[in-house]
Amino acid sequence: MLRESRRLYQRITSVPYKNRNSLGYSFEVRGRVKVYSFYSLNIYHAYYTKRKPLFLKPLWHGLDLWNPHSYLVIRQILNLIQPDIVHTHNLNGFSLSVIDAVGRARFPLMHTCHDFSLLCPYATFKCPLREDASCSRPLFVCNVYRQLKKAVIANKPAVVVFPSKSTQSEYVKNNFFPLSRQEVLHYCIGSVTMNTRERKEEEPFNILYVGQLTEHKGVQVLINAFKGLSYGNANLHIVGSGDYGLTLKRMAGNDERIFFYGKVENADVTKFYAMADVTVVPSIWPEVFGIVILESFSHGVPVIGSNIGGIPEVIKEGYNGFMREPGDFQGLKDSLEKIIDNFFLLQSMRINALESSRLFDINKHVGELTKIYKSLIH
Repeated sequence: MLRESRRLYQRITSVPYKNRNSLGYSFEVRGRVKVYSFYSLNIYHAYYTKRKPLFLKPLWHGLDLWNPHSYLVIRQILNLIQPDIVHTHNLNGFSLSVIDAVGRARFPLMHTCHDFSLLCPYATFKCPLREDASCSRPLFVCNVYRQLKKAVIANKPAVVVFPSKSTQSEYVKNNFFPLSRQEVLHYCIGSVTMNTRERKEEEPFNILYVGQLTEHKGVQVLINAFKGLSYGNANLHIVGSGDYGLTLKRMAGNDERIFFYGKVENADVTKFYAMADVTVVPSIWPEVFGIVILESFSHGVPVIGSNIGGIPEVIKEGYNGFMREPGDFQGLKDSLEKIIDNFFLLQSMRINALESSRLFDINKHVGELTKIYKSLIH
């Protein structure tokens, strides 16, 4: 994101290849944002990664380490708009040549690490070749990838922002950004709306999952825990889609209490929080933060989450939810039964969840972000 002093925000994004004109940049104005876009020359666009065969991906990542085409186009755009600050985010598809383009132009640079893409080609440590959730001992080729990325980005950003302390810790222990100023700025939430649902004794207890249906999200753990509940009057609502969906449906079998809704538009997810009694985030791999937790809290719905990644930085045990070890379906089952059996605990947690969401108010987030921008300008 690029910001000019005239309060016009400039954004550079990538687009899939359409024709030769895609290799050069075009722009359009959307409100107060001028959006520049181009296709960063590679063997395919990052959007299509999941559809491509495995043998092509190492080649794509090799070209994406330092893409000369991205470098040249970004330099053109920077020379044209002369920004006050350059704020980079996930650069997969652009390559780290963007960092060098900004450095050569001598504009203040701020980078946000939204995932682990500088450490792992899969960005989440969910590698099909390893079962280590933190990838503490990467394969030789992965280590080379990590070292090359570290060498390119070095200490070039003046400020590096992390969404959670756990994300910062992963980068620090791998010796990234030792001389850059580091800030932890949690993600934020907009509106806060209390879930006013008053569940009657004869009504089912509604358990909600919102997110991708992939193995590392741990929905299979949730289904096993749900099926083991001694309390029969409960429903499990699963919102989301993914390549693990069919496996999960087979696990659910003919259980009529488990509902799959597929992909739901963000604006429509609100109705699921409105009817939920508790949300579960059962990840078995380190989440960078967990925006679903904030969404749930903003509706006054407590969360049971895994004690991994950035999740423990949001959930307070017994206050706004519970935490259990990743993959521990028995512990998850016990937590669900505890909150189902204790009406007053649930009511207390609902109030505390709503109060917790206020700590992540979008206005506070923007204020902290603005302070960092101003410090870079000065």
